Amino acid sequence: MTMSKHDILEQLARTHTDAIAELTPLDPQRVIYAESGWRVKDIVGHIVTWEAEYLRALHTHRRGGEYAIDGYTDDDHFNGYAATQRMDEPIERFYDEWHALRDWLLILVRPLTDDQLEAELLFPDHMRASVRYLLIELLEHTQEHLIDIRAALDHPPEMTHP
Repeated sequence: MTMSKHDILEQLARTHTDAIAELTPLDPQRVIYAESGWRVKDIVGHIVTWEAEYLRALHTHRRGGEYAIDGYTDDDHFNGYAATQRMDEPIERFYDEWHALRDWLLILVRPLTDDQLEAELLFPDHMRASVRYLLIELLEHTQEHLIDIRAALDHPPEMTHP
């Protein structure tokens, strides 16, 4: 099912605020992904980093150009690099950035027509799809990580003792 423009705008306006309200009480140092050691803070930084990249792609597209991440080879490489670059930033900076990014996304999306939502653009990872698909991907990306965080909190890894 395709999301309507109204649904996209509604979710863009509230999902990050809901997510931040859910994440703020958590210990930012709590490890969620044991295999990588990514903490709550790292995941929030990761979400914000990708939202910034999606915003760059959409903004550039709206101005008649194309944007993709220079030197992008795959998600794992980019995610690892970005996480390393931002690992010492405080989580509060990520939350502030997330608010600003969503405000800019709403400014860019509100005036779009249905035809403009269906226009193809270049994604940051060099994929091509519609503007609507980019926005849905952005929203789903956040939800996927929130589901993982909830699961990790509900089922903490078993501790082994030597």
